[in-house]
Amino acid sequence: MGQAVRDDQALPEPPPLGRLRGLIAALGDQDGMLRLLRQFFSFAGVGLCGTALHYAVLIALVNLARLDPLVGSAAGAVVGALFNYRMNYTFTFKSRQKHRVAMTRFFILVTIGLFLNIAFMAIGLEILHLHYLLAQAVATVLVLFWNFGWSRFWAF
Repeated sequence: MGQAVRDDQALPEPPPLGRLRGLIAALGDQDGMLRLLRQFFSFAGVGLCGTALHYAVLIALVNLARLDPLVGSAAGAVVGALFNYRMNYTFTFKSRQKHRVAMTRFFILVTIGLFLNIAFMAIGLEILHLHYLLAQAVATVLVLFWNFGWSRFWAF
């Protein structure tokens, strides 16, 4: 059986809660805020490259393979996600997590992001009647914030 924790012993905080407290502290600290912004812009830069791959696959599948834009978008998102994982693990977050942990978490959140992307694309295409590239641009921006927050506080 496990050992009982004495009243004078502090329990370790779960990682996401500890990271959230770190964010709150960073918001009140100019240096911490600058580090957070640099990390966000690094994440966004990696994401821009991943998005370029996403769009290239989307455009190729829609225009060359004549696939539905939702299928092209989903395939592009997978290609972009693989690129983003590697670059964010190595450069943005300089993660020390084991790949099996970080990759599993990353792909859980990216899978949720994929469904968010598809939902935003469907809304843009079917309800708002936007051009597929404009719908994808809106979906990309919305999913960016989802992915950064959960990548920073949970995956890496």
